[in-house]
Amino acid sequence: MALVKLYDGSVTHVSLGQNDIGVAGANEQSGGHISARNLDSLTTWIFASYEKIDNTSAVFHDSSGATRMMGEIVAWSLSTREVRRLAWSHSSWSQGDQLFDCYRAQPQPCPSRDGRRVMIASNWRRHVYGNQSSDSLSWRPNTWRKSYVIDTRPTPKAIVNLANDPAGVGCSITLRWTAPANDMVIADTIHVAEYDIRYSLSPITEENFYDQETLLPPTSLAPGLTQTLIVGVDSDDTYYFAVKSIGSYGPRSGRSNLVSAVRVQPPPHQPPLYCP
Repeated sequence: MALVKLYDGSVTHVSLGQNDIGVAGANEQSGGHISARNLDSLTTWIFASYEKIDNTSAVFHDSSGATRMMGEIVAWSLSTREVRRLAWSHSSWSQGDQLFDCYRAQPQPCPSRDGRRVMIASNWRRHVYGNQSSDSLSWRPNTWRKSYVIDTRPTPKAIVNLANDPAGVGCSITLRWTAPANDMVIADTIHVAEYDIRYSLSPITEENFYDQETLLPPTSLAPGLTQTLIVGVDSDDTYYFAVKSIGSYGPRSGRSNLVSAVRVQPPPHQPPLYCP
C-alpha cells in the first residue's frame, strides 16, 4: 500500500503487502482500499482496509491464515508511522460459491471530517448464514450488504475486578473495583469520565444491562486506584451489580464482571440493632 504524489510521482510506502516482491512483508495482508481524505484535525492520517480471503490458498496468504491486519480497518499516521487497528470489517471473499471470485462488499473506509467515525461497507450477514449453496435462495442472505460506522474515539477499559466487601458497613453492600484507564489501548491515560452502575434482583447481562436500575456513581479516580461505593438496600434479597466505564467523549466500555451480594448485618450491640 503506497501513496503517490501526482505532481512529482514520489512514492510513500505505508505498509508492505505479503505479495510485494523483495520486501519483508510476508506476514502482512495486502491492502485493499485507502482514504487519504484531508481531515480537520488529523491531516497526516489515512484510513485503509485490508483484504480478507476465506480460503487458505498460498496465493493470498500463508496456510495458517496468520497474516497481520487481514480483513481489518486500520488508521495510519504518515508522520509518526503510528498504527491504530480499528475493527474487523467482516467483508469477505465470495470464494466461488456464486460462480465468481470477488468481494461482495468492499469496505472502502470513509472517515468523518474529525476522524472520529469511519463508515465501511460489509457483507457481515454472510458470516451469520454461511454458504448454503443447496438453497436456491441462499444468495439473498449471503449477499446482504450494509454500511456500518466505526467509532474511533478512545474506549475505556472494562472493569474486571468488581467485588463485594463482606466486611463493609452494616445494613448495606459495599462495592469495590480498580479504576480503569480512559483508553483501553493505552494504559497510562487519565481517569474515565464517570461510571454507569446498575443493580437488579436477577443476573445482569450485556443484553439487559440498560434495563436495570441505576446507582449514583462515585467520582472517578486515577487508573489503578480503588473505587468504593456503599449501597444502602432495604431487604435481605440477593442483589446483582455490574458497571460500565464511560470515556471522555462518551463511548462506554464492556460490562464488568457480575457481582451478587446481600447486605451486611449490623455488628453485635446491646440492645440489638436491626436494619430498617
